This record gives sequence, structure tokens and C-alpha cells, in this order.
Amino acid sequence: MKFEDSKIEEEYLEVKEYCSNKFIDCYYNNLSIFRSEDENNVVLSNSTLLKLYLPLTREDIECRFEDLVYNIQQVKTANFINDYTLLTENEAFIRVTAPRDFNKTITAVNEYSADLILEEIEYIVGLTKGFNSFNLKIIEEEAYNKFVAPYYEDDMYVCIYSPFIKIEHVEEIYLAYFFELKTMFDIELEYHPLVDWDFFDEEEDTKEPSREIRLRPLLHGKGIKEVIDIYARGFNTTFAEHRILSFCRVIEYVSQTVIRKDLIEKATNKLSSNRVFLPDSDFILELGKIFEQHNETRKDYQAFKITVENCCDIYELVKVAPNHLKKTKKITLNSDSKQIEGAFLEIIDSITATRNKLSHAKTNYNARGGECPEEHMEAFSLFLDIVAQQVIRWFGLQKEENRII
Repeated sequence: MKFEDSKIEEEYLEVKEYCSNKFIDCYYNNLSIFRSEDENNVVLSNSTLLKLYLPLTREDIECRFEDLVYNIQQVKTANFINDYTLLTENEAFIRVTAPRDFNKTITAVNEYSADLILEEIEYIVGLTKGFNSFNLKIIEEEAYNKFVAPYYEDDMYVCIYSPFIKIEHVEEIYLAYFFELKTMFDIELEYHPLVDWDFFDEEEDTKEPSREIRLRPLLHGKGIKEVIDIYARGFNTTFAEHRILSFCRVIEYVSQTVIRKDLIEKATNKLSSNRVFLPDSDFILELGKIFEQHNETRKDYQAFKITVENCCDIYELVKVAPNHLKKTKKITLNSDSKQIEGAFLEIIDSITATRNKLSHAKTNYNARGGECPEEHMEAFSLFLDIVAQQVIRWFGLQKEENRII
């Protein structure tokens, strides 16, 4: 074995010691680079492409020498913070799964990437596949056996990179990233714990991988992690009723911010009048009326009403409206304000009535008439998914000091 320079030789010796202790072998031209008896005349450099053989792993892994060195350095500071997340000094790998037709389009290069700055720390987040320090840590922890290999070629990760990663930022970044993939591409990521390995068949992938797809800026800041967490919990179930309740909780969470913004705007407009300098009894009563109406909006129905009307685009909702929302489905660009108002009232009636029905024991509930019929529950959950997305986006556009959590 020859080396491009002395630094490569030093790294080679470190790699050899590490791999020997972990039962990892590296081959070039069908010869192990670690066996002195093998007369391998390759000149080892950073770009030398090796084949790695990991314990109890069927797949061959191609890896450049410099990438192997990097991953070994990273794993020295790596720790599992749960059974699907590995944190190193510079990276976090979150093992995920997604619809299979999407999973197979992702390559070893980070795709669907986005940038984010939290507390003056710059992060890059994207999807990745291929060999990384997650696989090495499995070997170090001896968390593999004949049923669970350290590496599968279909494994996919959300990778978060930064010169310095704070552990408390990892979940917030993941949730923001989850939200963008779901809302922009309807790609629904799921955590894929180590204890839940899946075996994939070997179908040919005929779909071209997507490249360099960048997302909108990730939402972050006060209240964003909490509201997206509520939203994401709606996808932990296959029951439409449970998803509906999760999406209603999103509306409830944001409603207080909408209500306060409405109060401030109305009160500010009132106080901008010249009458403020010589206020009479009528002016004071009119100002008091604003605060009385504000107290009314804090009730469930009015809170839902003002939130949906302020945060949602009716023309987008028409596209996914279930059949029981008859007024909503009739809305077009030619619809007048009265028709649009009627559609919003229909939506709000259905949301609040359905939520109340699902939240109460059936023997204690008196139907109001706006409840979603059982046969439309699945469609209504998809509709509320879009409502919740629009509500979260509105919330994310507000200044942090105006968000109520």
C-alpha cells in the first residue's frame, strides 16, 4: 500500500485500527487494504473509492477514503439521543421513512435542502441516504444481530448540519422541515426507529431522482415548534377522527394570537381618531364595545370563526372541500362577498360541530346539524389538514412578540 502523502498514511493507520476493532473490512481491487500480505499497488488518496464490508451486512458499500475518515471522526463524539436520532458534534441524523415511491428517488446526496438560523447558529437540513456515522454507531453499540444489520441501502435520514449543533434545536428543526415537506410536496415523513427495521423487496427504480430541490425558509421562533408538534401528531394515527381533533387543536393554538391582533388593530384604529383628544361618552362607549366584542371572540365558536376567516384562503379550500360543504364547493372567482361569507360560516359550523361531537361522549351530545357525516370523515380530515397548514403559515408570518403561546 502506497500513500499520496504522510497525512493520508497517518489517517490510514487510524482507520485500520478502528476498522479492525469493529470487524469492518475495506477493499480496493478485490483486495483488503488492511492485509499486509496483499500486494496492492494502489496509491491511497482522499478520493480513492473503497468497498466497505460491515458486520452482518449483505449490501456492498462504496465509500471514498476521505468520507470514511470523516465518519470515523464524527462517531467519536456521537451519541444516540433516542432510537432514531444520532447526534455528533457537527451533524444530526434522524432515521425516517416516507412513501416508498418517494424514498427510492433520494440518493446519497442531500436533497430537498433548506437553511435555518437559530440563536445565530446556521443550520443546513436535507434528506440523505448512504453510509454515515449512524451506521458506525450501531456497530459501536453492538445494536445489530442476524435480524438487524448495521446498514440497509434503503435507509433514509433527515440530516442536520452545522459547525456546532445544539441538542435543543434538533427537534425544532426537524418539525419545521417536516412541515415544509408535507405542505409543499405532500411528503409525509415518519420516524423510523432502530427497533422497527423493514425489509424491502428489490424492485427496479424507474423514477429519476429529483435534484437540488430547495424549500421555502423554515418556520421557527416563538411558538412554532409547539404548533407544528401538534400538527405532526395528527399523522401518528390512521383514524380520521383523531387527525381532525389534532388539526382543530392547531386552530385553537393560533386563535389567541389572531384575536389579540384583531383587538389591537381595531383599538388602534379607534384611538387614531381626532376624537381621542376630546373624548365624549359616545367615543368611550364605542371603545368599550370593541373590548366587549373581544371577550365574545374568546369563546370557542367565535375564536374558530375569526381564526379561519383571517388565516385561510377560501379559493384553496374549495379545491379540497368534502361533499357535505355544499356552499363552499360552489365558490368561484366570480362569487360575491356574501357567498364567500356563507362558505366560511359553513366551514366554521362544520369544524366546531364535528369537533364537539368527537370530543364528547355520544350519549351526552346533541347534534347541531353541521357535523361532518361519517362517510365524509376521511375527506374532511384532508380538508382540515389544509386549513391547519394555512393557519400555521399565518402564525409563522407574525412577529414573535405578537405570538401568544
